[in-house]
Amino acid sequence: MKRVLLAALAWVLLAVPVAAQWQVPDHAVPIGRGSGTGFKSAATATSGHPFVSNGGAADPSFQLLGASGGGTNNAFMQFIGPSGSIKTYTLPNADETIATLNAVQTLTNKTINGANNTLTVREADLSTSDVTTGNVSTTKHGFAPKLPNDATRYLDGTGAYSVPGSSPITQTMFDLFRNPANGVGGNTTTTYQFPGSALTASTIAFYANQGMRLQQARWLVALTPGHASNATRIRVVNFDSGPNNIVSMAEISATGTTPLTGGADITISLLGLINAGVFKQLGYQIAGNGVESPTVYLSTIEMVWGPNPPAYLIPRMTAATTGGFTASASSEFAGDNAAWKAFDWAQGSIWASANVAGPWWLRIDCPSTITPTSYVIWGRGGTGALLSPRNWTLEGSNDGVGWTVVDTRTNITGWQPFAGGPRSFTIAVPQAFSKWRLNISVTELGGNDVAVAEWNMLQ
Repeated sequence: MKRVLLAALAWVLLAVPVAAQWQVPDHAVPIGRGSGTGFKSAATATSGHPFVSNGGAADPSFQLLGASGGGTNNAFMQFIGPSGSIKTYTLPNADETIATLNAVQTLTNKTINGANNTLTVREADLSTSDVTTGNVSTTKHGFAPKLPNDATRYLDGTGAYSVPGSSPITQTMFDLFRNPANGVGGNTTTTYQFPGSALTASTIAFYANQGMRLQQARWLVALTPGHASNATRIRVVNFDSGPNNIVSMAEISATGTTPLTGGADITISLLGLINAGVFKQLGYQIAGNGVESPTVYLSTIEMVWGPNPPAYLIPRMTAATTGGFTASASSEFAGDNAAWKAFDWAQGSIWASANVAGPWWLRIDCPSTITPTSYVIWGRGGTGALLSPRNWTLEGSNDGVGWTVVDTRTNITGWQPFAGGPRSFTIAVPQAFSKWRLNISVTELGGNDVAVAEWNMLQ
């Protein structure tokens, strides 16, 4: 009986200094299942499932130790716990074992990032455009978390933190085995399943704790090696609101009618998981060509967890007055350029002043006093970035008549379009006021109008 021993690497904790490019390791062997900070999993299965303990609750502390394929009754997988205890699960038959082991080898011959197996730590080498579009190439040695292009995004395009006080990133990963698409051809939907048709796990539940939330996830799939797969699409879906209300989150499709190649690694960037709340239910759909449906024998989900960003003090506005907050400005350019557009958390809208000489001001009146410790400003997109502020003061007031200068900035240049991320500014001595304004004296271009895509304050 031939034994194949697979090392397990479950999660990596990355301590990242503020305002510095963070690093990711090339995983030596992307096999195992662990419980990093901010990640837990839940599954239900029949007794005897290798991950089951204490009343059917999943035990994420056990990692895959190895697997062996031989005769019909000699196929098994072993899992080791933190105390050295071993759990063994016998696979139903040799064919399934061989297919599983081949799929494992397909993935272990590569890292998550597609590089050769190595423990060398390298800096993430994605470009700003890679991060902005959310593309994660398997030829890259790392990737930077990407948040949606709205006011909840707090990382800049290089992967550096742009909000003071951000804390480390936690990277976790785990593996799922033998995910069959039951049925022949057409569209089939299934939740994740573990080894053995009789041992069916429920959906995997992701939730953040200790102030953590999921920032990015990637799904790496190995289709049955040597199998003439006829899958034309693999789609990751969520169904938080019920199994009959499935929402597509990401998918990969073959070109034309050509099936996806059996044994190929498929990487999907699950941007739909970002800001998805505290609980996610995931499933997947496999679309066939009417001949047969493939079996996914091994898939790995790599997750990047990070801290919740400091809370934005101004809510998403949908009108000049929203939830007790009122936006106003010294002037507004004709058309859809109202002051409240600087607080709508949308990439395609801005506040723009009329074509008049400065100074100009953008103001927000709050229903009660707030005490921001920092604030962020997004520049306008395209050539309009030159209309962004260059010199300004942040001012607070409680009566709207007398204004106190809280922060002063001069010669702030190099504004990028909105997708490049916000510029963050720390308030040295925080103060409490109910009314706030940006009092802008000069723009980067030095002309007679100013534009701000978004402005918000944080505590």
